[in-house]
Amino acid sequence: VAITAFTQIWWLVIAEAVALLVYTVFRLFTRRRYNEQLYNYLQSMTEYLDEASRENLTCFPMPITLLDAKGSIIWYNDLFYDILQKNRIPSLFGHHVSKISEAIQLDRISASHHKFNISYLGKFYTVYCMRQGKENKEQFFALYWMDDDALKRENVKLKSEKICIAYI
Repeated sequence: VAITAFTQIWWLVIAEAVALLVYTVFRLFTRRRYNEQLYNYLQSMTEYLDEASRENLTCFPMPITLLDAKGSIIWYNDLFYDILQKNRIPSLFGHHVSKISEAIQLDRISASHHKFNISYLGKFYTVYCMRQGKENKEQFFALYWMDDDALKRENVKLKSEKICIAYI
């Protein structure tokens, strides 16, 4: 029996629909698994923080970014989100901190903290980075962003306008 062109197209449409359905189900399961892994990681991370510390992170008066042990961004507060939104940058969740600045090097951070002076999105920041968590458990990093753009620009301006007096 000869298969008509209409029947061939119909079978092709059905095959594409099945492939699309399989792909959609696959993405839903992998996304669910990723969300579960992220949730478990955040649960293990927050077991070290008491309720007051969690509240401080969300209401802290300066931008904060949390990184996992590998340097991927896992959370940031609303103030850091505002910095991104002003510059029309989409979410940075899951991206490595080097996407923000190559100057932030996690291997340079001592047991407690380190300070980085960086330029990000045309502004100067001093980023205080603190290692959090226990040695044998999952560690993470907290980055506190101090916007000292005006101070650093004034400092450069003052240095360029220094008066030099010579005694002859």
